Amino acid sequence: MLELFTESLRAPNLPATVLLSIVLIYWLISMLGFFDLDMFDAEVEADADAPDGVGGGNGALHAISEFFLLGDIPITILISFFALFFWMGTVLTNYYLGNTSMIFALLIYIPCLIVALLLTKIVVTPLAKLYKQLNKDEEHLPSDFSGSVGMVAIDTTHELMGQAEINRNGDCIRVNIKTTPGKSISKGQSALLIEYYPDKGYYLAEPYETLK
Repeated sequence: MLELFTESLRAPNLPATVLLSIVLIYWLISMLGFFDLDMFDAEVEADADAPDGVGGGNGALHAISEFFLLGDIPITILISFFALFFWMGTVLTNYYLGNTSMIFALLIYIPCLIVALLLTKIVVTPLAKLYKQLNKDEEHLPSDFSGSVGMVAIDTTHELMGQAEINRNGDCIRVNIKTTPGKSISKGQSALLIEYYPDKGYYLAEPYETLK
């Protein structure tokens, strides 16, 4: 274990170690409740909804999103697996090749990067199906929540998709929301759901306090 720790901190392996460390810190903080696990996924969905040339929603980004099933699995899980595989590949390759050169390590990163992406794709494919099944009820939300008031869980604007939580018969249901142009709703505020767009999978919402 000490040898692995020492190897991880060598210069050729340090970038991969830093990336994996950031992921581990993120999950640790998430378990303590400081981060919302769906926060980054809502931002990715917002970019995917944007027209070409706006918010990064171009054809290449759309193709990458589809290949890695970003619509079916959280990007945080995707990045976590990639960071783990990339770290393993980098450390093992540098160790068995006896490499101590940072310049040569840059060449090693290329195949390690490709292999890590492919392994990530292989692993997340069955997970995406499981995640989609577990969230089946949320993905097929009925449009009868219009007129309901929910608590915003993720900040939202007209351009950036957020999420709100609705209490329905004792169950907490989370829905995607966007505001009308020029308005924003912050986490912890109340939002009134005005209209549901089933083709886009979100509700148009207004800050509830301004409507009282």
